[in-house]
Amino acid sequence: MLVSDVEKMFRQINLSPEDRPLQCILWRAAPGEEVEVYELNTVTYGTKPAPFLATRTLKQLATEEEGRFPLAARAANEDTYMDDVITGSDDVETALEMRFQLDKMMSRGGFKLRKWASNCPKVLDDISPEDLAIRDSEEVSLDPTASVKTLGLTWLPKPDVLRFQFNIPELEEDTKLSKRQILSVIATLFDPLGLLGAAITTAKIFMQRLWTLQDENGGKLEWDQPLPSTVGEVWKKYHAQLPLFNTISIERCVIIPGATSVEIHCFSAASEKAFGACLYLRSQNSRKEVLVRLLTSKSKVSPLKCQTIPRLELCGALLAAQLYEKVQDSIKMKLKTYFWTDSTCVLRWLLATPTIWVTYVANRVAKIQTITEGCFWGHVPGVENPADLIPRGISPEDILENNFWWNGPSWLEADPTRYPKQPENSAEIGEEERRHTIVANSAASLAAFNENYFKRFASYTDVIRRTAYWLRLIKLLRKPRHERRDGSFLSTAQLRESEYTLVRRVQEEMFAEEWKALRKGQHMPAKSPLRWYNPYLSKDGIIRVGGRISKSEEADDAKHPIPLPARHVFTRMLLKHYHERLLHAGPQLLLGTVRLRYWPLGGRDVVRQIVHKFLRCFRVKPTRIQQFMGELPASRVTVSRPFSRAGVHYFGPVYLRPAPRRPAVKAYVALFICLCIKAVHLELVSDLSTDRFLQALRRFVARRGKCTDIFSDNGTNFVGARNKLREFLILLNDKTHREVVSTAYATEGIQWHFSPPSAPHLGDIWEAAVRSAKKHLLKVIGENPVSPEDFTTLLVQVERCLNSRPLTSMSEDPNDLEPLTPSHFLVGASLQALPEPNLENVQLNRLNKWQLMQRKLQDFWRRWRREYLCQLQARTKRWKPPVQIEVGKLVVIQDDNLPPMRWRMGRIHKLHPGDDQVVRVVTVKTAGGMLTRPVEKLCILPLPDSDADVEAEDNLSNSLV
Repeated sequence: MLVSDVEKMFRQINLSPEDRPLQCILWRAAPGEEVEVYELNTVTYGTKPAPFLATRTLKQLATEEEGRFPLAARAANEDTYMDDVITGSDDVETALEMRFQLDKMMSRGGFKLRKWASNCPKVLDDISPEDLAIRDSEEVSLDPTASVKTLGLTWLPKPDVLRFQFNIPELEEDTKLSKRQILSVIATLFDPLGLLGAAITTAKIFMQRLWTLQDENGGKLEWDQPLPSTVGEVWKKYHAQLPLFNTISIERCVIIPGATSVEIHCFSAASEKAFGACLYLRSQNSRKEVLVRLLTSKSKVSPLKCQTIPRLELCGALLAAQLYEKVQDSIKMKLKTYFWTDSTCVLRWLLATPTIWVTYVANRVAKIQTITEGCFWGHVPGVENPADLIPRGISPEDILENNFWWNGPSWLEADPTRYPKQPENSAEIGEEERRHTIVANSAASLAAFNENYFKRFASYTDVIRRTAYWLRLIKLLRKPRHERRDGSFLSTAQLRESEYTLVRRVQEEMFAEEWKALRKGQHMPAKSPLRWYNPYLSKDGIIRVGGRISKSEEADDAKHPIPLPARHVFTRMLLKHYHERLLHAGPQLLLGTVRLRYWPLGGRDVVRQIVHKFLRCFRVKPTRIQQFMGELPASRVTVSRPFSRAGVHYFGPVYLRPAPRRPAVKAYVALFICLCIKAVHLELVSDLSTDRFLQALRRFVARRGKCTDIFSDNGTNFVGARNKLREFLILLNDKTHREVVSTAYATEGIQWHFSPPSAPHLGDIWEAAVRSAKKHLLKVIGENPVSPEDFTTLLVQVERCLNSRPLTSMSEDPNDLEPLTPSHFLVGASLQALPEPNLENVQLNRLNKWQLMQRKLQDFWRRWRREYLCQLQARTKRWKPPVQIEVGKLVVIQDDNLPPMRWRMGRIHKLHPGDDQVVRVVTVKTAGGMLTRPVEKLCILPLPDSDADVEAEDNLSNSLV
């Protein structure tokens, strides 16, 4: 390799005298002198045409001296970039001759070559030290670390390797990162050959991600605004590894000495984030030794507009073909070339004629086929595709010793017979991109045409206007060539003609028999949906409703509307258009307005579906999930001592007057309910603090016995109570207190169970009890303040009334005139006692007085099983099959304190199925973090029906990022 530099290149080129007045400057040697005008006689650095003039002059010199100096002329034409000459030869003799010719030819043009460098010291033996790029005071430097900068890379001639020399600024820990700072660092990563492409793609993907960030107000993040901390940490981790690029050494020689065969292998890959290609040279000598080296690579980030993976893979294949074209133009040799991709869909597209595919695919396939004509396209598994490192992106640390990236897959070093075998082509692969052919004069083809035609448009207005342009083009093509100009805007008549043309196509498809019968003057078929409306065929060939109001004074369109099939895509587009035009009107107004011109058959149901499935309308009045009713927990259906498993809830406030003529104060009522027998215990609480609740809990336990489990809503006061109880139990178990408390209190505690946040329906048993208790209190005192003693007495009486409610209907036993109530289980039982042994089969005369009381209590439990427990079997509501909840669904979270349009949105992140595998609680990912909510508080957004709805859903989804 031989490198040189032209000294002061621009100043060696004279301008013609007639052009010199165009380069004038004002100059004076001292402030006191007069300003004089000077003309610059040579090409001036900094002017716009200067680079072209210098390069063009050099090429003209090579053209004129090509006969005398052929080697130098070729190097000047092909191996020169501005004032740098980078060339070489296969042997020392040719290199010496090329250096001699370059020196002579440049001298004839007035250019002096200096800064000579070569990986072979013999080529530079007779060059003076001042003209060497690497020198010391006496001789050429043999320091292996001495380098020469060439086109962004640092070349070390002695070891003949290339290195990078990036100036990476250090980041301080408290640095506030911004988009401008990160882009300035990424711009310094100049890698013209793409040797670091797999690692630099990571920076490109990161920069594209910054472009999509939003500030706190939902606007676009400006260049100098601080980045979110989570994003900044990702960049700092990547930035800390950037200095590792400067430690990479790359051998400049990519072909094995004495090579007998050279092959090019291009790999391409793509992902949702990026796509890229890398090119390797495989060379082999006569001794069957093989050398594989990375030559170049190229990468691009995927567009923000979502594309399918096969299409991105096709873009990667096109990038590989264009990269090969650049390399082919540079090396000037026709080598055997292989293209490899891990996409069977792309291979299917490339094997067929481009015209059978849709425009997007056809254009790229045609370019690839043109560039790679005569080359081999093959399939390689993704794990053996080095280009797959580009779209995934790797860190600088991972690229250092990555042989897979620098030397390609291992099978490249083997015999070509061991290259990957090609999969069998399937006729179905890639068929979704096939261009659809329209065949006329067929009812089936007409239906296919209408369906595919309307699906190409996003809205009703779009399909009407574009069809109008097509109709105008058809008319212009039928006119003589000199009359084919019509640049005016679409008129109302043209839009109306377009609309009626589409209506005719729809009616010909959906009402084919009716349309034929009307044209022949026959009656409607007996099963026709139009038989009730006395239809007729108008002059413009459209079926209209005859009806019974033709003598009214309404407009003709209202008296004779156009019938349309309700389920057709055109009708749905029309209804959506009117729905938006009427500012998202309700079903009644929408249907009434549409019927002034059109008569959609069965339109009431379709209108409701469109209104309810419209995303914006759904958010105004969302439909909550009604999940399948779950099985009752064990605490509701297992025999246990009263209040051993209890639920607790607060209600209020109530107003108490401590003394006459004193202001009323607020108070609350703590309600404890037994989950097994629905017995109720009421306690007056002066406020909602945790201490007052603990006092009420102690009074409850003292009078009803210690609970094993307590269930409650997820309130902050109950959470605090649980934490204090836990600390209290730990204190009781301490060694210093073991002698004071009993073993039971030291080893037993109350286990607390909380419902999920915002799920009051999961505590319906205590919610119903609260409703009953408040009803009694309101009937007796209303909102009038009473004294604490009076209210406490009233609470006990209300408690008695609630505990006297029948659990079941009257018994069928004629001797038993008393219904089963919670009071039957509360009277005569010890607060700490458990049910005694079964005495049902023991004769009464063998029981003592205590056993008779226990026998009566066991009879109550027997009736509880037979009469009450069986009533819990049926599901009185939410009996429909379970709603299938899926991860990734877009939902609206109900908030009772906000209007529906301001409810937060989120995506279901994690499911929490119950014992019956029915999902009733989920974790939702929102813009503010993760939330755990019951499914009854969620509203699943409806699935989109069109591209416009998909775009609307994407806009809503982007608000979560």
